[in-house]
Amino acid sequence: MKIDLSKGVYIQIGGELGRYNSIPVDILIRFAEDLQRLVQDIARYDLPS
Repeated sequence: MKIDLSKGVYIQIGGELGRYNSIPVDILIRFAEDLQRLVQDIARYDLPS
């Protein structure tokens, strides 16, 4: 599978954080850091499709 992030990304946040269609900035920062770490981990390894 080929992923093209230049076309955009849709992320749905559920639970208590997504209840009011807004999230606190500190949660958004933590989410971005976790996402960055995930992308770096995926890029580090050559995974079969």
